[in-house]
Amino acid sequence: MIESRIGVDIGGTFTDVVAVDATGSLRVTKLPTTPRNIADALARGTARVRHDSPTHTLLYGTTLATNALLEHRLAPIGLFVTAGFRDILEINGVHDEDHHEPSAGHHVRHSLVALEHVYELRERIERDGSIRTALHGDDVSDAGQALLAANIEIVAVVLLHSFTNPRHERRVREILATSAPALRVVLSSEVLPELREYERAVTTCLNAALLPLLSQHLAQVRAENPSRLLIMKSSGGLSDVQNIVETPLATVLSGPSAAVVGMSWLAQQLKISDFITLDVGGTSTDVALVRNGAHAVTTRAEVGGYPLKLSAVEVLTIGAGGGSLAYLGLDQRWHVGPESAGAEPGPVCYGRGGTAVTLTDAELALGRLPTGLLGGELRLEIDAANRALQDLGRARNLDAQQTAIGILKIATHNMCGAIRRVSVQRGHDPRGFALIAIGGAGPLHAAELAEMLGITTVVIPRHPGLAAAYGLLVADLREDSGQTAMQRETQLDVQPIAQHYAALEAQVAERLRRVDGSGPLVIARHADLRYRGMSAEFTVPVAGGSLTLASLHQVIEDFHQIYTTFSGRAYRGLEEVEIVNLRVTATAGLPKPPLSDVRLAPVAAPQTKTRSVYFLNVDAIVESPLYARNNLQADSTISGPAVIEQFDTTILVPPGFLLFTDAGGNAIIRSTLVL
Repeated sequence: MIESRIGVDIGGTFTDVVAVDATGSLRVTKLPTTPRNIADALARGTARVRHDSPTHTLLYGTTLATNALLEHRLAPIGLFVTAGFRDILEINGVHDEDHHEPSAGHHVRHSLVALEHVYELRERIERDGSIRTALHGDDVSDAGQALLAANIEIVAVVLLHSFTNPRHERRVREILATSAPALRVVLSSEVLPELREYERAVTTCLNAALLPLLSQHLAQVRAENPSRLLIMKSSGGLSDVQNIVETPLATVLSGPSAAVVGMSWLAQQLKISDFITLDVGGTSTDVALVRNGAHAVTTRAEVGGYPLKLSAVEVLTIGAGGGSLAYLGLDQRWHVGPESAGAEPGPVCYGRGGTAVTLTDAELALGRLPTGLLGGELRLEIDAANRALQDLGRARNLDAQQTAIGILKIATHNMCGAIRRVSVQRGHDPRGFALIAIGGAGPLHAAELAEMLGITTVVIPRHPGLAAAYGLLVADLREDSGQTAMQRETQLDVQPIAQHYAALEAQVAERLRRVDGSGPLVIARHADLRYRGMSAEFTVPVAGGSLTLASLHQVIEDFHQIYTTFSGRAYRGLEEVEIVNLRVTATAGLPKPPLSDVRLAPVAAPQTKTRSVYFLNVDAIVESPLYARNNLQADSTISGPAVIEQFDTTILVPPGFLLFTDAGGNAIIRSTLVL
């Protein structure tokens, strides 16, 4: 028997809540996010679904850090650097576009720290960890006092080569504890003990700048929810408040990561090993490719134009969601996204003051959405949407319907391009994958996208609009750590690598034990390798047990194979291989709620109403029957065209497609051409 759990995922537009008790009984709800006080939506959502059990575990995923980065709503901080590196944040680093996927749209990169708050310290540690110049303590004390006088309460410390020898950074903290005790100190050697000065500086500074926001918010959440609280991280694992407050940037991609974790669990139940997730929400479309049942975890991400070094489920995000704004660009072409209307004011049809046309307005005008969302709680104003569409299309002599079709086509092709980027552009044929459609709008587009890509199977879970919240319920505890440990292929030394791994394993195990002292830990080792001179590394699994020279050579051979898969060739014997970073992941499994035992409601007659709906695959408006998903019987079949409506999403079954329901309540859509 497991304890009662409540999973809450707060997105930019909606807050999703799923509760499960010890018997597997589910309660779900979805409500608009309250941007000015997101804790309010959390409190109202949990109150709606809380079971009779007085105690529960709250599992929480939040976009608070994400939105703070996108909106540059960050606390002012100071920065201490090695003398000569005052402009480290201004040079913006050197980016490798093959390894830094562009984020949703073009962002203006704001300065994280004002130059007047960047202080150079006389000190120098060499690459090998030796000390060339001792730290001058007076520099530290004087800079600390100057920051406090400027009302700066947090300082990031990013000293040269501290990932090899953290002695000077730790000494800075000791000095400030005496000379400026009001300053909160964040050390790069603890946040990211890895090479690449710019990325290390950005990641450390963002952690420092997010500290007040996340710590205050989580303190409020914990005060209002006295039961156990676990937070979803970008890596797809859960952690406790203490660990998150130490590294708040770890939550920046928690929502999309939780959704992929949840769908990986669902695919396992359905015995699907290769699939692509299509998560279309109010602000963005998130796409992830899962092969052999394992989602990929990357060590690089980009949010708001900032290149980040952190463990994150590999998800590609583009600005194509229900709230994405449609507009005429400077190139005199129509665009959809990446800017979004968000929850406030939202699309024009929400009737909350929005005046700019969005994808949701187009979907409504084309009959692809009902006139009420969230079970009728959110009424949609179709007349207002049509007027706004008419205004947008007037310059091109298009009526509201033609304008809506144009917006839909642009957004759909943007989504198709995202799927191609995670599949075709990385050597995977999408025809060999299932498409799992989630998010409030994923099922609206899934079948049409599948036809464009040659995908033969679309899976829609029982509550696709709550996928991230479901992922919270089935996620495990996870902690990650890494360390730069440079070695060349021709000069391998096993002992220091083994010592580094032992230290990293002890570190992640201690953090996990702090969260949950029971249950076995699973430790996984990896290493980042590259050909000498490359600007990026590839992560390779490292077998457990005792390290030997032979096992390290096997890791190098595996690197050649991975590089060949990526680029089509290897440089074995031509270019020397370097081991750059060592990585360790520790996971502790949590009991999974029996969600797969859920059955559909008793059969009832389908709705007899119809609605005129535009379908892309036939480029026509077709009169289509409407069904309530809760009324569908297991193993039933519906022929397209059809519209299946439910509380958290709308499913479109285009002409030429069939929808099946399985015993667990999942909907499967396939083209009649492949049956």
